[in-house]
Amino acid sequence: MLLICYLQLPWEELKQALDNGLSQVRSGHIFGVWHALRNVTEGYGGPPSPELNVDLVNLNSWAAANNLNATIEERQRRVETADGPRFAIDVIFQAEVTSD
Repeated sequence: MLLICYLQLPWEELKQALDNGLSQVRSGHIFGVWHALRNVTEGYGGPPSPELNVDLVNLNSWAAANNLNATIEERQRRVETADGPRFAIDVIFQAEVTSD
């Protein structure tokens, strides 16, 4: 299993980290969670720089290029703050890796 949690890097660096991780997983699952790009303008918390937030299009392209049948979706999660509840928007990535 490969687990990646909130590794907020510019896309080319994150792609390299994903490639490196995938090369270590012969079979099993990949699970990732990041702050979504949409979180910058519509959510709460996370990196304020758009380039450090994950774009669904990039993840979908990476999964397709690696022949992964992936589920990629945005989810909101409640964040309690001193000013009351807010909502963060995360990207959830799940894929199964099978050896050829």
